Amino acid sequence: MPSSTIAAEATSTTEHTATDELTRELAYRKNDGIQVALLWQPSENAVTILVEDSRTGVVVEFDVANEDAMDAFHHPFAYAP
Repeated sequence: MPSSTIAAEATSTTEHTATDELTRELAYRKNDGIQVALLWQPSENAVTILVEDSRTGVVVEFDVANEDAMDAFHHPFAYAP
């Protein structure tokens, strides 16, 4: 599944404002059915991790501190609420 699909699916499940259209994907990886995207909202200077398990269909999205962004991207389950 392309990374744009993971973001589109998460967007469709939650309410978003017009500023979300400016969300930028900074990094994406897929391994063993787990997709992880690192997303940045420049208008808020906020970073979000989006994780999807394609085997179960579970999608989790959570904010992380900017300084933890890359570590959270590589180890999302350590940062997930």
